[in-house]
Amino acid sequence: MSVELLFQQLQQAGVIFQSQDEKITLKLPKEMDSQLKRQLAENKDALKAFLHQLYARSHKRPVLTKTAGNSAPLSFAQQRLWMLNELHGGSAHYNMPQIYQVEGQLEPVLVEQALARIVERHEVLRTVYQSQQGQAIQVVRDDVAFTLTCVDLSEHDEQAAQQALDSLIQDDARTPFDLSQDLMIRATWVDLGLSADQTQAQGYLLLNMHHIASDGWSMAVLSQEFFALYASLAQGKSCPLPTLTLQYKDYAQWQRAWLNDEVLASGLDFWRRTLADIPALHGLPLSYSRPAHKGYLGGKYDASLDATVASALGQLSEQHQLSPFMLMHGALALTLARFSGSSDIVIGTPVANRSDAQLRELIGFFVNSLVLRASTDHDTLADFLAHIRSVNQQAQSHQDVPFDQVVEALNLERDSAHTPLFQIVLTTNSDYGVAAEQASGVALPKLSMTPLMSDEPICKFDIELNLSLDESGVTINWLYDKALFSPELIARFNAQLIAIIERLADAAKRGGNPLLNEINVLHSEEVAQQKALMAPGELVEAAQLTVTELFSQSVNRAAQHVALVCGEQQLSYADLDLASNRLARYLVAQGRQAHIGLLLPRGIEMVVAMLAVLKSGATYVPLNPDYPQSRIDHIMADAKLQHVITCEAHRDLVSGSSVQALELTPELTIAGCDEFARFGSAPVTASQPEPQSAAYVIYTSGSTACLKALWCRIGLSAVW
Repeated sequence: MSVELLFQQLQQAGVIFQSQDEKITLKLPKEMDSQLKRQLAENKDALKAFLHQLYARSHKRPVLTKTAGNSAPLSFAQQRLWMLNELHGGSAHYNMPQIYQVEGQLEPVLVEQALARIVERHEVLRTVYQSQQGQAIQVVRDDVAFTLTCVDLSEHDEQAAQQALDSLIQDDARTPFDLSQDLMIRATWVDLGLSADQTQAQGYLLLNMHHIASDGWSMAVLSQEFFALYASLAQGKSCPLPTLTLQYKDYAQWQRAWLNDEVLASGLDFWRRTLADIPALHGLPLSYSRPAHKGYLGGKYDASLDATVASALGQLSEQHQLSPFMLMHGALALTLARFSGSSDIVIGTPVANRSDAQLRELIGFFVNSLVLRASTDHDTLADFLAHIRSVNQQAQSHQDVPFDQVVEALNLERDSAHTPLFQIVLTTNSDYGVAAEQASGVALPKLSMTPLMSDEPICKFDIELNLSLDESGVTINWLYDKALFSPELIARFNAQLIAIIERLADAAKRGGNPLLNEINVLHSEEVAQQKALMAPGELVEAAQLTVTELFSQSVNRAAQHVALVCGEQQLSYADLDLASNRLARYLVAQGRQAHIGLLLPRGIEMVVAMLAVLKSGATYVPLNPDYPQSRIDHIMADAKLQHVITCEAHRDLVSGSSVQALELTPELTIAGCDEFARFGSAPVTASQPEPQSAAYVIYTSGSTACLKALWCRIGLSAVW
């Protein structure tokens, strides 16, 4: 293993490196993989030399020190959240709720005292955000008092108490913070009284922080400090926590000083090159049309693989000098490529951004986002994994550049429907450096507290995937936007991901260098479905139906599912049905026609027009706008066309003939027809085609160079 890769793996595992007086020390997390510990011991001298060189190169970086005063500029990350808050008003989308189920006698007075001390320790929790002369600043407040909200449901019956609890949890999660005056933390104690067997008290503790003052690592710091302070207060002991030498505003000042124009410009040059011509969206199929504004209601889907698979993946990581995260990144990239049909795969991942040991114990918004752009266009597995390693190493070496500065530098057009640069996020059990040391349950004096996840988690991206790989196995946790994906589609994504992970494990066992297409193939269920769809026996009944009848069946089965995608435009089956019905009724009103021409570019409008013509009982005649004018004129005359559906850009190609041009607008109306809406969108019942009717007539020059008309029936049997 190279020393550079070892250094990256140690960072990802949460190891803190500190340099003082030319002496470098390492602070290891409480739990660290035994294999990584062995690698650290074996490469101690090489790592020491590497770190001395690394710190020597970074000597120009300003020292992180305590600053005077109670105000400071916002960090780059805070600046973005503040601007979003100002633009959209108070929003709960960046709330960070935690829920603890409590069993035993919890003392609300001690809870309030413990949290009050945390607010006193961490200035960022009592910081407000103001605008002065057009610039945002953060101001630390000293005259604050933390108050615990207490709700007593002990007199309610079990059902009423549960309903009230659910309502409280939802209200807390959905209530925004006022950044100009609130504390950035709040807490509610819900007392449920004695348990059903009357043996112990029970209740729920709801904690909530705003993201402008917190991140994933901070949530763990909050939990650890709360448990320690509560225990010391309950036992009458002094505060067990060390004094903090720095506060978040010191970091914000330092970041602004460090990332000056010269340093920032150098980092941004790398990201401009790396992310040039990046796809705007991931290209995955959606279950539902993407709404105009991003939804935040998340759904969960979990899966796992056993220790045997994890062990084989560990071997593969060693063979190719990969960290566990890199290997999981590769597996996810192959999965996304399979479903998106693209080899250009972009995901995001968080980095802790706490390289200084003094920042490890702070609550605050430190986390940064890295954009990982990988290509799956490689012949062999070894080539692909080497590429994945390079992508990760280069991104990590430029992780100081704030994500929002990258977005601004690329001059991307913001879209309220999705997040910029990436919509899919990957994390591992260490959150790629962000601590996840929150225990599954904590035992305190006379009580236990177990963290729970809300039934309605907030999903800030389209998909957030956590892949945990350790000696016990592989854990897969999907969090997805329920406005975009159904549980069934996420299950398909998961099945493909598992198939790829298992094939990677098999590759480690077999050795050699397999072709990449041997790894990224359909999983068994997809293959079975594909064979079933191709079985002629399944088409016997469908062969007696027309294309429009089959389309109607799809509308009835999946009205809100995505039927049509063109770039960032989408139409559901229901929307496509209504739009084509409306145009079909308009065409019928123009009089009975055998053929109607289509002179349209490929896109939403063309598909709507094709369906509308078929529903009207006519046959469509495709006209290619790239044809010479003489060829277009010949086809229109030979087919005896009376109307041609076209667009504004191609209308002139029809203007020189007696054929009437019907200009279909991007809004799917006919230009100049003010009464288009009155035709309605009910299905056309008259003049319905038969399976033997012609669907379209297409002209081909054939071997004689003379145009010949060929027609195809509308029934599915003709296609089969």
